[in-house]
Amino acid sequence: MAVTISRAKKNDADRILKLQKVAFLAEAKLNDDMFIAPMTETIDGLTKAISTHRLLIAKIDNQIVGSVRIRFDDRTAHIGRLFVDPDHQGRGIGRALMISAEAEHPECRNFKLITGKKSADNIRLYEKLGYVITGELMENDATVLVIMEKSTT
Repeated sequence: MAVTISRAKKNDADRILKLQKVAFLAEAKLNDDMFIAPMTETIDGLTKAISTHRLLIAKIDNQIVGSVRIRFDDRTAHIGRLFVDPDHQGRGIGRALMISAEAEHPECRNFKLITGKKSADNIRLYEKLGYVITGELMENDATVLVIMEKSTT
């Protein structure tokens, strides 16, 4: 099972969006909130994100099995929408996507992401990669999110 990671292209948008909604369904159910941002994103929104962010995709045998997006702001990389196909979770793909995301802009010294407070597996992965919880916020007045940051300075 060789995993390759590359930048997404606009013609990948439909496959990414379908898989994103499958992957984030468990998160939405965990928070009893089907209106979290990854579940309500449209194809137009994702296509725009491919233009304004760096979107990475993980593939196995030319099939997209995960994705992550990165937006750069000065020396901070904002990492978001990390997901892996539920059938491929637990195989290190999410970790590989995170490491690739961090490597996309070598001069970045600060990394920031947001995840669900109830998402213990996600938080554990990010903590293993050096992230710490620095705050909380609400989404839709229903879902508590945590802000996690990592500094390499």
